[in-house]
Amino acid sequence: MGRPLRRAALAACWLAAAFELPSDAPPCVVELPGVGLVATQVDLVSPTHRSRWPLGDPVPLSFLVEVQPSELAAYDGLLFCAGLDGEAPKCAPLGRIAPAPLRGLAAGEHAVEAYLVVDDERRTRVDCNLRDHDAVTFFVDEAPPPFPLRVVRGPQVVVRIEAAGACPAAVDARLRHAESGATVDAQCLEYKGAFECVAAVAEPGIYEVFALLGDGGDVASAPRHEVRVFGAFGTAAASLVAVTAADDGYFRRLANLVGSLHFWEPGLAVDFYDLGLAPANAAAARGWADVRVRRLPERGAPGGLPAHVYDEVHLVGWKFWVVLDALERDARVLWLDANAELRRPLDAVRAGAAKGRCNIASMRVRAALDADGHFFTVAGLYPADAVNNTNNRRDQSAFNAALCALRNRGDDDLFCRADRRFWMWKGQSAFVPADDPGDWNDMVLYSRRGRGAAYVPRGGG
Repeated sequence: MGRPLRRAALAACWLAAAFELPSDAPPCVVELPGVGLVATQVDLVSPTHRSRWPLGDPVPLSFLVEVQPSELAAYDGLLFCAGLDGEAPKCAPLGRIAPAPLRGLAAGEHAVEAYLVVDDERRTRVDCNLRDHDAVTFFVDEAPPPFPLRVVRGPQVVVRIEAAGACPAAVDARLRHAESGATVDAQCLEYKGAFECVAAVAEPGIYEVFALLGDGGDVASAPRHEVRVFGAFGTAAASLVAVTAADDGYFRRLANLVGSLHFWEPGLAVDFYDLGLAPANAAAARGWADVRVRRLPERGAPGGLPAHVYDEVHLVGWKFWVVLDALERDARVLWLDANAELRRPLDAVRAGAAKGRCNIASMRVRAALDADGHFFTVAGLYPADAVNNTNNRRDQSAFNAALCALRNRGDDDLFCRADRRFWMWKGQSAFVPADDPGDWNDMVLYSRRGRGAAYVPRGGG
């Protein structure tokens, strides 16, 4: 018999794991008469996710709709619906969409939701995605804040505050952690026509810097800054191991992932499982800093893995064994597909792990491996009735099934965060990373899908 999984695992999924719909979720269908199984994706090209707009400016509204199978686009009675800030949505036939700019929005956070429905009394949604899957959040600011980007090593942070015009008499500054919201005051002294503010922060990550400029009793807000603080202190010094795997066809993507971890999380341990690299690439991986190369058990070894794990790597039957194996050594494991790249520090994930929860999905899988030493057969990973992505997600389907089982057993602290900042991919327009790989926006994880490489891994030694 295999070993039970005894520790918490963190898994980065690219699609929301919809193991439980909210109680107020609208009716939905995944199969339509005359069409069959369906899958949809509605991307808001504008406004993009987490974008910021000046108060008073119209916000352009545009959408990109993808459907599977293509016959769905001609389905009789198919409507496109969009709603703002939870208000009743407006619906129109898919072929007659003419979205108008959003005007008169108040300052603050707003959300647009868009999806397809059947023109019936219940307005049944086509596809049963979580709401975040077809929605974006954006902000309207009273004044568009500039974001000069700085990178410093913590825990001591020095920020230079400059004011337009005459130098103010005093500066009151504080730093706010972008993920946890924790704040720390900074001590500011005038230096060469500006102010240098010093603060000691408790955690690495990205901080917003807020400053109030005082001059003879008058107070004004300085332009907002952001600063990235890195270093092995606070929760970053605690045990967290990134785990990934790849064969030779994914080597370039693997190198990009490792390079992004080196850039955003220097010193983070990475366990890489070699699924069949060419000798030269395997040697290169062994030379990367902070990377430990591991392998699957030898084929045919007693108590080893079945043949399909080695012969049909694309079905990812190996992933469950890899995560289990990693959890035998480390209490906190973050699975990352080799196709992914990190786009800002892992402080959001660390904060969840410190509370015993994970932002993407928390697994407490207590069922043992079966007698053959694996979770699923080929038929279980890709059944005969599988139809592309309409009714099958391979390892994601298995992962969702495990979440369902655990939820039904009363593990109420399990949850999935479906926010786009954790699962966007190259080729969509709803939310894209910063143009410069060294800059950041709100995106945490990004799937480049083999299109280019933004990062280069560092050598060890």
